[in-house]
Amino acid sequence: ILPAEKISLLPYSNRCSLHGNKQLRTENAMRASLRNPGNLICCFLLFSSVMVGQSATDKLETGKPIERELKGGEKHAFSLDVGANQFVHVVTTQKGIDVAVTLLAPDGKHVAGVDSPNGANGPEPLWCVLERPGRYTVEIASLEKSVTSGRYEIKIEAIRTATRDDGFFVGAVGQIEAANQAGDPNDEKVREKALERLHEAVRLLGLIESD
Repeated sequence: ILPAEKISLLPYSNRCSLHGNKQLRTENAMRASLRNPGNLICCFLLFSSVMVGQSATDKLETGKPIERELKGGEKHAFSLDVGANQFVHVVTTQKGIDVAVTLLAPDGKHVAGVDSPNGANGPEPLWCVLERPGRYTVEIASLEKSVTSGRYEIKIEAIRTATRDDGFFVGAVGQIEAANQAGDPNDEKVREKALERLHEAVRLLGLIESD
C-alpha cells in the first residue's frame, strides 16, 4: 500500500476524472511530488512495472499477414476471432528462428499446437476445428533463450464453416503431430507408440470422401 504522501504518484490517467478545483489540486500535487528526486525514482519504477506487465496483442485477419522479429526465449500473442463450428488454418513461416505455435481457447485452455521438426526455417501449419465461438489466442514462442533472433510471418490461410471431412483431417494431423513429439526415436516403446498414432492418422484420412 502506498503511503499517503505518495498517492500523487498514481498514473495521471487514473485521476483525470476529477474536475474543477479537484483537478487543479491534483496537478499541483503531481508537480510538487516530481520535484523530489526520490519520488521521481518511485514514479519511474511504478510506471515501469505497469508497462512490463502489458503485452500488446495484434489481431489476425484474413488476407493480412503479419511479420515480426522474435528473439530467443520471447513469446508473441495474436488474437483470432472465430464463430461457431469453424475450420481454421493458420500458417507461421519461420525465417531464421525455430518457433512453436500454440492455440489457446477464450478461457486460456490449450486447444492445439505445432512444432514441426524443420529447424529454423519453413512453415508451421496449424489446423483445427473450433466448435465454440469467441476470441482465441495464437502464441508464437521461441523455446530457447540462447538462439539468435530471427523473423517469422503469420497469416490466416482459411476460416470457414467446418465440414465432416475437416474433422477427420484435423484428427489425422493431430495424430501425426503427436507421433512427431512422441520422444526419443531410438526408444522401442516410443517408436511403437508413434507408429500406432501414424496408423490412426492413415485410418482417419481414409474416411475423407474424395471429390
